[in-house]
Amino acid sequence: MNRLSRLGNSRRGSAGNLAGPRHRAEASEQIGRCAGVCPMKTRGLVIFNPVAGQRGDHLLKRVVTRLETGGMEVTLLAPRSAGELERIVRDASSTDWDCVIVAGGDGSLKEAMNGRSVNNPPLGLIPTGTANVVALELGLPKSPDGLADVILQGRTAQISLAEANGRQFVFTAGVGFDAYLISTVSSRLKKRFGKLAFAIAALRDFMRYQFPMFDIVVDGRTYHGAGVLIMNGSLYAGPYAAAPDRKLTDRDFSVIVLRKPGVFAAASYMFALAKGKLSTHADVDFIASANSVDVTGPEGTIFQADGDNAGILPLRARSGADQAQLIVPSLQATAAVRHQQFARSSHLQRTHQRYSHCPSVLHGMLPTKC
Repeated sequence: MNRLSRLGNSRRGSAGNLAGPRHRAEASEQIGRCAGVCPMKTRGLVIFNPVAGQRGDHLLKRVVTRLETGGMEVTLLAPRSAGELERIVRDASSTDWDCVIVAGGDGSLKEAMNGRSVNNPPLGLIPTGTANVVALELGLPKSPDGLADVILQGRTAQISLAEANGRQFVFTAGVGFDAYLISTVSSRLKKRFGKLAFAIAALRDFMRYQFPMFDIVVDGRTYHGAGVLIMNGSLYAGPYAAAPDRKLTDRDFSVIVLRKPGVFAAASYMFALAKGKLSTHADVDFIASANSVDVTGPEGTIFQADGDNAGILPLRARSGADQAQLIVPSLQATAAVRHQQFARSSHLQRTHQRYSHCPSVLHGMLPTKC
């Protein structure tokens, strides 16, 4: 409650309407099912993660200040549990709000997706989490002013959501060492070390993990492996391209079966992921397009969805479970952000060179082959 008080429990900016006609324009067909440019927003509900840490606080304050300067009337709410976050989103009607903004990580956005109703306005994102994979997929800018401008411009796109045991997820679900690792990384460790927390946990847990095998049925065909990644988006664990041609607008998903168990195999998979070559690894079965995945294995085995614990096996995943309207950057802004991401990330240089001849970059996804 102290943190909520610092940010303002029901903080509101100027209530005046923004100048200019309300209009709607068709977006480029490259956006997929983008709904185009929506009218600029005047009333925004910002739901923020109360455990995001000082960096999240600082970013949120600066974005809110910019939103209010831009004419938005902002209300801040901090849910006390995931269930409450879903309830807040479910009750947020488009008659009361022009947009609902989630300030948090990938897990918070997933919870918001599971709380959506048909009466909701578009959802936006202020990334204050650890990996912020969805923000990378969308090509969101990192600066507070850039994030606020994306929200104020109000451009939207329809993304496709997948489902794992009846719960929707945005970009990935998985079984194996990654899910085990996620279950052992505490919020305290993530808050203290950020992304490095997962590397610390991996070094700690490599030798204690047993690497069990799983039966994985993809569209009726059975595979056997020490792990599986169900990719509804292209990126995994940050800026790493696990399924390079996958887009959030696709109605299917890709599946990566990690066939070999053991420490050395796991290390090999990690190095391949860092180089953007996991899908072509010799000990991987890569299914580029699939609609259903069923996973069984040892009793009590955990699976993850969007970087959070999501339940225990058996896992039943289905593609195209629903669609959601997200506030996204323009194509030009996305291209600029992705260019900067490539330039800063030495481990993606080869991917950058591979696609440097492409005429444009889609919304936060690695480009499809030209």
